[in-house]
Amino acid sequence: MKTIKEVTNNTAILRFVEHNNKKFKLTYDNRNGTPLGFDYRFQAEILKDDVWKTIAGKNDIEFKEISYVSDKPRLLEDSKRFFKMMEEHISLMY
Repeated sequence: MKTIKEVTNNTAILRFVEHNNKKFKLTYDNRNGTPLGFDYRFQAEILKDDVWKTIAGKNDIEFKEISYVSDKPRLLEDSKRFFKMMEEHISLMY
């Protein structure tokens, strides 16, 4: 899996990766906690026909995010764990 680019903004981190000639966007966004159910702030999308399509969420990879904290190092550590789990999921599925 090749990382193309990573963009951060406060609690949001977007990572663009390429795997088997397909492009993916991974979103980790931990702001003020998270609602129950599928959370669009923790997801993976695939670029298909110039449109991003959601392919997996945090529940699909059994990811449990940390509670919202303003401690940037803890958020970065948690995001790395999320990205690793999501990249493993993508490798298995694609």
